[in-house]
Amino acid sequence: MALSRFYNLERKLQRDANLYDEYRKFMVEYEELGHMKPAKSKGTYFIPHHAVEVFQENNVQPLILPPVDTNESDKCKNIQISDIEVFEFEDIPTPDNLYTQDVFQDETLYRPGTSAIIDNDITSEVNEELRCKSSYYTVEESASKDYIIKILNNYSDGNLVIKYYESVGSLNQSMRNTLASVIIKHEIQHNTKIDKIKFLFLSNGIHNLFSNETKETYFTPYYKEGHNVTPMRGKLYDKYCNLKKEIKKTNVNDQSIDIPTNSISDDNSINLKDADYEDKLLWLKNNTEPIQTLQKFWIETMEYRQKKKENLIELYPGLQRPTGYILIELDFQDLYPNKEFLLLNKIDVFKVQLIKYIDKFNFQFGVQHFSTVRELKNPSKPGNDYVSILKLLPLLFQPITVRLNNKRKKDCMPSVWRPSKVEQAAAFVTFISDVGELKTLHNSKIEKALQFGLTLQPYAVIVGSTDIFTVVNNIYFKLETPLKGLDVCFKTFFSLNVHYPAESEQVWFFIQKYFYDINLKSDKNILSVQTLINDLSNI
Repeated sequence: MALSRFYNLERKLQRDANLYDEYRKFMVEYEELGHMKPAKSKGTYFIPHHAVEVFQENNVQPLILPPVDTNESDKCKNIQISDIEVFEFEDIPTPDNLYTQDVFQDETLYRPGTSAIIDNDITSEVNEELRCKSSYYTVEESASKDYIIKILNNYSDGNLVIKYYESVGSLNQSMRNTLASVIIKHEIQHNTKIDKIKFLFLSNGIHNLFSNETKETYFTPYYKEGHNVTPMRGKLYDKYCNLKKEIKKTNVNDQSIDIPTNSISDDNSINLKDADYEDKLLWLKNNTEPIQTLQKFWIETMEYRQKKKENLIELYPGLQRPTGYILIELDFQDLYPNKEFLLLNKIDVFKVQLIKYIDKFNFQFGVQHFSTVRELKNPSKPGNDYVSILKLLPLLFQPITVRLNNKRKKDCMPSVWRPSKVEQAAAFVTFISDVGELKTLHNSKIEKALQFGLTLQPYAVIVGSTDIFTVVNNIYFKLETPLKGLDVCFKTFFSLNVHYPAESEQVWFFIQKYFYDINLKSDKNILSVQTLINDLSNI
């Protein structure tokens, strides 16, 4: 292996008599300087700074030249980001295999920076990059910072991260995950291969933009010292690996990736046969266990059920289980990939914006909500601020008139209804003090819907400060937190193909557009919703 490389070197040197002669003289001079010495064995060996076997034939003694002591900063200062980006990660020798201590590895024989003659296999440009002390490349801090800013400004989630940092002065875990997601999705749309140098550039840019963030949180390169190996890791790298797995699963062309957003499959593009799904649908209509089979068949029939709009809660007993909301979440994730966590990711930013909005416009909620505003700004215990958001949000909207069934006119009944703010808020999230009131509350909601010729739609209810339910028909899904209750309730509208409650329609449209970033052609154009979104974004 190593010896064959020396044979090749020997032959190359022999092609030029002058060069060959100078080479031999230098070897003698190198020995006289004490940088190496001969050692006798079956053949002749030279012991330089790094022990290597030297082939001897006809009194010719090839050797490896020592690394040149160059000024590192001079070597690096002219490297630009445009130069760096031309190298693919798979093609670049990493420092681990260039600087290995195994004297019989090929890479050891050709250390970067020796001479242009010996270093034939690695271009001098790559060697200079890899010898730079600034993690393989040198760019001005502003270049990486500006690059990250440009990416974030192109996406609503990116702007959300910037505003959160400006408001709070740091990023939480949710914002860090969102930041990594936005950057990697942007990068992978242009090139599915992201090399180590680009990862380092991106993590450096994040640190330069958000000074409280450490580069290592977003990318730590592979490192080996002795038997200790540190693999590549970090939020950017993890997100990249996850997306690559998704891409491979869907067999998307690697040259041009369009990360899915909010898109529902077009009926015309689906050619589904009932027979292909009969057995699984029949099983779903008659079974709820085992759970693994339930979820497997549910996922495999998603496209068919959504196309047929056969997602009635009465049709599938699995939806009626206490954990039926998990099936609802699975459907939503299929309908709107990468949007399932947006409410939880954005709620902290919204809280900051809401407080500023209330103060800026001197918004008055009335004496009864004085304590609610106080809990929003300074919660007495964790989670009270989120409950305050659910109480105050519907009060930001003036109720709008609800058009009822025109047939009511014939019966001399009102064909329009303008709910109060209290009714609007109760249709969004209802607050009761005791779990014993649940049945009474549900029956009263059914009666009220019938009174106006409407159908009772899913709603969330918070009992005291402990129990949270999302109610669908007569099914009560008990959930962990108020935000989880709101999240499941929202996803129910899409997964089960049902409308928002008429009284709180504008509040739910705000949730849809602000938090989940879902915009559909069928959406009603409600001025108050867009106005509030614009006001919050300009604060």
